[in-house]
Amino acid sequence: MQFLVITSICLPLLLIFVSIIISPWFHIWYNALSDLGHATKSGAAPIFNLGLVIGGYLVSILSTKYMFSYDKGRAVILTYTGFMLILIGVYDEIYGRLHFIVSVMFFLGLIAYLLYISVKEKTFIPGTIAILQIIMWYPHLFRDLPPGAAIPELIAVFSFAPFYYSDYVKLNKELF
Repeated sequence: MQFLVITSICLPLLLIFVSIIISPWFHIWYNALSDLGHATKSGAAPIFNLGLVIGGYLVSILSTKYMFSYDKGRAVILTYTGFMLILIGVYDEIYGRLHFIVSVMFFLGLIAYLLYISVKEKTFIPGTIAILQIIMWYPHLFRDLPPGAAIPELIAVFSFAPFYYSDYVKLNKELF
């Protein structure tokens, strides 16, 4: 299980970074990560979108197979978030507004997961990180700073990942 949890985080990130490397036009300040997945404008689209779909699939499968017995609330949020990640890969930027909506829904899933943990475990750290994520999106969405979404997207994922991994470490100790 632990290998799959690590893979569900690292494989999408690895394929994102491979996509960045093979896309010399991509600039982390000016682009959104999803620009790498644009089917007609990015040669890296198959790699990028495959990473999102596999990652979302693994998150969803892990949450339904293992997390559900540990905490139904976490399982529901993770299954939802994994599904939204799949939809980001399926409905790339060619789909315009639909892509934007599923992307927002994915990042709201990350925030919901952190808030849920904070309330459930009565700890302020994940809740504070969730609030900081919300605050972080403000300059990008309303001040165009940075002009591309890649930096806030990566910050959101990297600040979610330790809590996601930690939950499976706790679950692994309970199961085995």
